[in-house]
Amino acid sequence: MFKGFNLKGFDGLIFEDKYRHEMMAHGRTVTASSASSVRQSLATIAQNQAVLDGAKIQDTWFPQVHADVFLSHSHRNEDLVLLLAGWLDYRFDLKAFADSAIWGYAADLLRIIDNEYCWQPQAERTVMSCATKPPAMCT
Repeated sequence: MFKGFNLKGFDGLIFEDKYRHEMMAHGRTVTASSASSVRQSLATIAQNQAVLDGAKIQDTWFPQVHADVFLSHSHRNEDLVLLLAGWLDYRFDLKAFADSAIWGYAADLLRIIDNEYCWQPQAERTVMSCATKPPAMCT
């Protein structure tokens, strides 16, 4: 990162309503490619694997991004970030990457991992007693 800024007081109201909505829509378009690749990777992360590959998840979810501006924000500011990303692209041809393109799917990834590796329906749960455990585990 070359330089970081904490943008305060930006509420998007400096733009007329019509322009603000156009820039927000444009921001959705320019940030959609990152979100699309994450969405597609969700389906393949845990398929038929006994062990999760952390490096593969990291490479898929945090790819090398060709962006001029990285926008990190809270969830409540997502519309403003889309507006800013759209405006930066439209006005200055600067490509913005919004971290919500990745983190917006973190709960989905955790659900996939839980469903595949952690959670078992009651009927499938097994309790190992010392009769079924290896002897070393029963000392």
